[in-house]
Amino acid sequence: MLLGSNYIKNDDYVKAEIVLMETPNSFEVCQKMAELKLAQKNSEAANKWIEKAITIAKQQNVRQWQLNELLETKATINKV
Repeated sequence: MLLGSNYIKNDDYVKAEIVLMETPNSFEVCQKMAELKLAQKNSEAANKWIEKAITIAKQQNVRQWQLNELLETKATINKV
């Protein structure tokens, strides 16, 4: 996931997506995919990814601070 984050920071979205899609059922990866789609100005896809991240996180009973980070990302997406 760290490699995917680095690719996003360097605007290498194709490589980022390839790396991230190796584990598409991780809530953290779904969050990064949402950030990737937002960087690509695709807020509809970003919203779908963050919703998936939130759903997975709730199923896994993650800590509240982790869920809060996802909700912050969702709020950022909704501002666009």
